Amino acid sequence: MPPAPPEDGLLGAQIRILGRDSALTIVDAGAQHGETTEEYLVIFPSCRVIALEPASTNHAAAEIRLAPFADRVELIRAGLSDSNGVADLLLTSHSGA
Repeated sequence: MPPAPPEDGLLGAQIRILGRDSALTIVDAGAQHGETTEEYLVIFPSCRVIALEPASTNHAAAEIRLAPFADRVELIRAGLSDSNGVADLLLTSHSGA
């Protein structure tokens, strides 16, 4: 389980503004291994997350990490773009890039 969020920073501000019990729908566009998705699912126990991750290796890692939250997360193997269609996914040596 990820560490508790800091009182300052983005997550701290979101908690102060929204409250931990907000029934949010969050989109994690570029979920990588699911760390941020998991953090939101833990911090906001009433939220639902739609997580997008196009890279097959990252998607597989996210599937494992997010399995305990299966009823609150939808993990989709796709990327986000401003247009419809198919595109090449260019990978680097770093799985988050």
